[in-house]
Amino acid sequence: MSTIAMSRKFSPELIANAPNAMLVVDSTGAIVAVNSAAEHIFGYDPGQLSGEAVEVLLPARFRAAHSLMRRGHMSNPETRMMGSGRELKGLRKDGSEFDVEVGLNAVSTPEGIAILVAVTDISSRKSAEHCENASKELFNAIFRSSPFSIITTDTAGEIIAVNPAAERLLWYGEGELLGKQFTEALHDPQLLKQRAWQLSEEFGERIGPGFDAISRNARLGISEEIDWHYLRKDGTPLPVMLTITALRDLDNRIVGFLGMAYDLSERRRAQQYINHIALHDELTGLPNRTMLHNQLDREIQRCRGTETRLAVMLVDLDNFKRLNDSLGHNIGDQVLLHVASEIKKSVDEDVLVARMGGDEFAVLLPQEAGHEDLDRIAETIIQNVSNPITMAHHRLKITPSIGICLCPDHGEDVDTLVMRAETAMYAAKGRGRCNYQVFTEFMAEQLNERLELEHALQRALELEQFSLHYQSQVDIRTGQTVGVETLLRWHLPGTGNISPTRFIDIAEESELILPIGEWVLRKACEDGVLLQQRYGTPCVVAVNLSPRQLMQGNLVTVVAEALNDSGLSPELLELEITENIFMHHAEELQLTLQRIRELGVRIAIDDFGTGYSSLSYITRFPIDRIKIDLSFVQNMLTDPNCRAVTNAVIAMAHGLGVDVVAEGVETREQFEYLGQQNCTHGQGFLFARPQPLEQLLLDDPTLSQFDTVQISTH
Repeated sequence: MSTIAMSRKFSPELIANAPNAMLVVDSTGAIVAVNSAAEHIFGYDPGQLSGEAVEVLLPARFRAAHSLMRRGHMSNPETRMMGSGRELKGLRKDGSEFDVEVGLNAVSTPEGIAILVAVTDISSRKSAEHCENASKELFNAIFRSSPFSIITTDTAGEIIAVNPAAERLLWYGEGELLGKQFTEALHDPQLLKQRAWQLSEEFGERIGPGFDAISRNARLGISEEIDWHYLRKDGTPLPVMLTITALRDLDNRIVGFLGMAYDLSERRRAQQYINHIALHDELTGLPNRTMLHNQLDREIQRCRGTETRLAVMLVDLDNFKRLNDSLGHNIGDQVLLHVASEIKKSVDEDVLVARMGGDEFAVLLPQEAGHEDLDRIAETIIQNVSNPITMAHHRLKITPSIGICLCPDHGEDVDTLVMRAETAMYAAKGRGRCNYQVFTEFMAEQLNERLELEHALQRALELEQFSLHYQSQVDIRTGQTVGVETLLRWHLPGTGNISPTRFIDIAEESELILPIGEWVLRKACEDGVLLQQRYGTPCVVAVNLSPRQLMQGNLVTVVAEALNDSGLSPELLELEITENIFMHHAEELQLTLQRIRELGVRIAIDDFGTGYSSLSYITRFPIDRIKIDLSFVQNMLTDPNCRAVTNAVIAMAHGLGVDVVAEGVETREQFEYLGQQNCTHGQGFLFARPQPLEQLLLDDPTLSQFDTVQISTH
């Protein structure tokens, strides 16, 4: 039907009274009628639009095209597009644009056919549509790019959308999950059964192990995160944190469900690592003290009410700190790794071996073990750990001391058992090291005494409880005192004199030996100056150095300062070291001794013949004097072996051009025999007992009680 046929007669009153915006446009495009509603939405005053071209209500960019289209349509009525629903951009008087919907109808006017235009402001609707579209685009962007797995289902649990992250996480290809049942495709039936049972108990009704078990709380508006497992395409479980949310329409009706999940694998691995390092030693990988205590507590509980016994072994390395300080922590760590491996090899695979810290290890034997089994295990550990090893070109022999206690014999709680195993370990160290001891109450008493002694030792310097005694060293050829050995004495008020054999090892292990040793060195140098003034001839002051002192980095500085502060000539100071030190620390010691020797200080080897088996160090190191151990001197007249050793040492010393001192000379016969063997110096009770400086200054420095021995010169 043509536009002309559809035209109806124009009624100005109808337009004026219409609630909607209306205007009439003639064939030339001029506005011939407009109502107040149209003037209002376009922002014009009454009468301002009459006679204006209709294009004034359009943005400039659309006017030319609209004018051309309008003229074409008006010249050919059959092509005119009439009706409603056309959406355009309108232009207000103030220049602002807004969205409008127009309806066109042909009307008859006295001047001919015109167009009735109905205009509706659709700005609000368009804004809402824009927001809705933007929201959909944002949701789709989040859905596609989210790093979390997002899966949506219908109300029955059929999967209707899967984002790329979910497909990657679950190893499915694009679209492979669509149409599958959420629970059947991705969930472990056993987990669903467990959850269904838990929810059934919670709600007091039977809930089946299907989709309802997953979606029940979401249906009820209950928000929850489920520590869950998805099943990947190959059936492997994947730990996830899963949240199920009900999707609702505007009427609050559930139209589907959204499952969002994120992978817990890395978190689980991180937590496992955190748990591991919390319970394991970082260096060796062995269980640490905390894990040992936890396991020991469980084993104690298991033993209660039964006849099962439990053994705890503490393994501590002898003199490890000295090795660590002298060779460095890198080698120390290698030694600890080696020891950990050797202890593990010494016991059954299921036995717990832990590192307690430092150089202390523990072995927990939960099975019932008789004394013979414990003896065998302890001996095996000692043997395996003590085998010589080479690390970084150092030949090392590491020895362990082991303490053993039993549950329930020696205690029924963790702290008591560990403490008593430690007590037994200290007892093993006190009995020469490199052995094992089983706890006894007597050991506890000894340890308490040791701890009390260590506490008192810590304050002995401050309270000036130490003093020095000196034992003369005599030239056998002339009978003259040519030197003294410095001996440390400790008088503890309320207890009396404490033997050096009781406190030197404690000082060494606690590192108190360093300040004590420095005090001895300084005091001996000061006393040495007084001896020179008294004797009028050179008198060498010999001072013993402990292995720990030799390994301290500033020893040369300490010696130099003691000489400078006292004024003692360096050649009148002699430092005595034991030959055992050469076994582990020969290379480090060589440089230290050389620097001390460059100061002018003399070096002596004490207790020669009782330690290191190799004699090569005598030619490598700057040695001035060898002291024959008293065990050989005191037995040389009755024991052919001791006599042979004594003679050999004297001859070797002469051959090397170093002095030799025989220790422990107590009889005239020993004195005469040494003289006959060309031994040049002697020390012992025959000549003088150790005495304080005050007494020594009163004595005649030459022998007066018997004639000297003539020593041959060829």
